[in-house]
Amino acid sequence: MPNEEKLSKFLQAIHSDAEQRREAILRETEDFKTSELEKAEKEALSEAYELIHNEIGLARAAISRELSVKELDSKRELLRHRRRLMDEIFAQAGERLNAFAGSDGYLPFLERCVAETAGIFAGGEVALFVRRADLKYEQQLKAAFGRDCSVRGSNDITLGGVRAVNRDCGQIADNSIDSRLEAQKDWFFENSGLALTLSGEN
Repeated sequence: MPNEEKLSKFLQAIHSDAEQRREAILRETEDFKTSELEKAEKEALSEAYELIHNEIGLARAAISRELSVKELDSKRELLRHRRRLMDEIFAQAGERLNAFAGSDGYLPFLERCVAETAGIFAGGEVALFVRRADLKYEQQLKAAFGRDCSVRGSNDITLGGVRAVNRDCGQIADNSIDSRLEAQKDWFFENSGLALTLSGEN
């Protein structure tokens, strides 16, 4: 059937385009690793977010064309493609952020995160939680905090940054890269315009 053939070709084109973009992103990641150290901190996050915004625009165009196809199975395949596309986007963002955490620009960034966090707490016993690989910076982080605190490893911080907990009042300040990236996922779902309502689904 003509519509099925068009849909098949369209889905193949989407898959091919996504593969090409994924390969291009991988090449950009390699270039990023060799970029100037002073640009590393800013570009790691901004390029990841720019990538998300660019992909959203391309995905919106794909959704617009797909809405003309009425077959329920085709819409379900489109939703699966959206999930794969989002997973690829955030996987690439994670790779870039991991590269940043291995660069010389990461420790100054981490120290700034700790200093900003210190300003939130008026006093009390504060514990700083970092990824386990960052425990080697314990003395630098304590110095950046500016007063007595403990530094502990956290299994749920994998990309970097810091989460501080005031044990006296239970106050938490999350300045981790993981939480920032997770917030971008929420933003993506709310603003990407990729939502579809399927027949028979709420």
